[in-house]
Amino acid sequence: MQTLIYSGEWAADSQIPSQRELAELLGVSRSSLREAISSLEGMGLVRVEPGRGVFVASLEQQAAVGRNSEVHQIDHTPSELYEARLLMEGWAAALAAIHITDDDIATLRKLLGQMEITVKNHDVTHLNQLDFEFHSLIAACCGNRLIRALLAPIFSEEEMGAPRLSDTAFLSSRVKEHREIVEALATRNPSLAQMAMRNHVLRSAKRVQVELPDHVHQLP
Repeated sequence: MQTLIYSGEWAADSQIPSQRELAELLGVSRSSLREAISSLEGMGLVRVEPGRGVFVASLEQQAAVGRNSEVHQIDHTPSELYEARLLMEGWAAALAAIHITDDDIATLRKLLGQMEITVKNHDVTHLNQLDFEFHSLIAACCGNRLIRALLAPIFSEEEMGAPRLSDTAFLSSRVKEHREIVEALATRNPSLAQMAMRNHVLRSAKRVQVELPDHVHQLP
């Protein structure tokens, strides 16, 4: 069940199947399912609404789970964070270019439109939420559930630091770079998608004045 959430098969805020349906789908007993649901609720990945059912946590709630993950217990520098993003998100974008669907592209374009509105309204908080959703969707499209699970806490940490930059020029640059990523993904060319994502991460690091080691420019 946790895999279904991290893979995006069960979308944020969606209602999960009934216990009877899940028992048939997963081939487990209802008592085991109740224990699993209780565990997921304790982790903050689902919420139980009496009389309605069980729902996948919102993206904001999932981000909070990421902030409490083991990754955030590791002492690391901002430079290490961006270096990890550069490597993992670059490859995730390359894989996404292979697996992404027309519907996924349409969703990303819709997010871009919403981002442009938030820049006009100078709504930095909403822009950061859309940014998290944008990167999470690309990770979900990469076709590798482990990569998505590994990236989730990194996205949430990046989101925590993002509100520091509220200058309109900075916000517009972020949206422009996201558009370049979508256009690269739309070509279904892994190399172009990887390059667009890497450029975005490098520029993001520069915007927050994080100096990356020289060797990152030599990495594939």
